Amino acid sequence: MKILFLDDDLLRHEIFAEQAKAGGHEAFHAHTVDEFAGLIDIHDFDQVFLDHDLNDFEFESKWADMYGTGEQNGIDAAKWLVSLLPERRPSKVVIHSWNPTGAARMRAILEENGFTDVQEDQFDQVVFFRRLAEWQKRGKHHKFLEFVVPEEKLKLLEWKNS
Repeated sequence: MKILFLDDDLLRHEIFAEQAKAGGHEAFHAHTVDEFAGLIDIHDFDQVFLDHDLNDFEFESKWADMYGTGEQNGIDAAKWLVSLLPERRPSKVVIHSWNPTGAARMRAILEENGFTDVQEDQFDQVVFFRRLAEWQKRGKHHKFLEFVVPEEKLKLLEWKNS
């Protein structure tokens, strides 16, 4: 299966690549809407995974929809999918954003325009924070470390999921 993964987060890309490889799938990665559009133009994908908030830890993009900064997000990617000829559309779209409002808007755009297999499946936070803690131990920087203490967040998530 040929899968396209749109997300600005390198750690999420790393996790997704491992999962795709383990499943025997061919994974393509886009970090911006422009990269996404470029790949969609030259490849046909069976599945597409979409994040909403691209560069979401930058103040300007957090408020892009409200203040019109021009920052592109997952809604622009959804609109790009809608613009494809029906025979070029992926059979399944998974919205993995942690932004429920953005995810709902993306889903509505896709479903209103004929996409029948659209799922909202948030990226697994427990897996993410475990890997984030590993990154931190290896001295790798991640933008999320500026906002949370991963060990505390991981303990909270494990407790909620038990």
